[in-house]
Amino acid sequence: MSHSHAVKGIWGSAVKTSAGSSTEKHVKDGGPTRQKHFNLFSILQIRDKQHKVLFTETEYLVVSSDFKMPDENQILLKVPRHHNMYSFDMKTPSLIKGFACLIAKATSDESRMWHRRLGHINFKNLNKLVKGNLVRGLPSKVFRNDHTCVACHKGKQHRASCKAKLERLITKPLHTLHMDLFGPTSIKSINHASYCLVITDDCTRFSWVFFLASKDETSGIL
Repeated sequence: MSHSHAVKGIWGSAVKTSAGSSTEKHVKDGGPTRQKHFNLFSILQIRDKQHKVLFTETEYLVVSSDFKMPDENQILLKVPRHHNMYSFDMKTPSLIKGFACLIAKATSDESRMWHRRLGHINFKNLNKLVKGNLVRGLPSKVFRNDHTCVACHKGKQHRASCKAKLERLITKPLHTLHMDLFGPTSIKSINHASYCLVITDDCTRFSWVFFLASKDETSGIL
């Protein structure tokens, strides 16, 4: 095409041609719409004329009907024409496999909602469910992890480990005592006591265990 100016569009392309060019000779009546300086070429009508159209990043090519791809393995997606439209079902696994770019990105609210609805599932596994069409009602979108799930953060928390002390700070017995009072227990002792007081000496690790009928008896033991 000589003196051509391509205009980006969805349903067609506007091409400015010079008189007597090869475009007018081989692609005749490409579209019915005519403007002041451009002819609007309809992709569907070009296909009806048994031509083939290939799109690239910078241009589109109209080739003859006997054009064949050098290698059929290079074809990643085939979409049939039905009622003058090229459409396919995004939920068909064989079509969307490897075509994550065709799927719209989910919003942060949608990602968090489906993340919680499916039991705080990992987002990688969530996108696998979308590609495999394994969950009814799950939208065909790409879910992103924005790391704002409070429950997941708490579930992954780990208690910091404390280093063991090589030397004892307490060198005298009865200098420091550790006490624990708990109860009431589900099983009572022989004397029908429901509470238990445990006292441990930090130096000798000697322990005392007292069984109490009520918490009020603690002050009398101490």
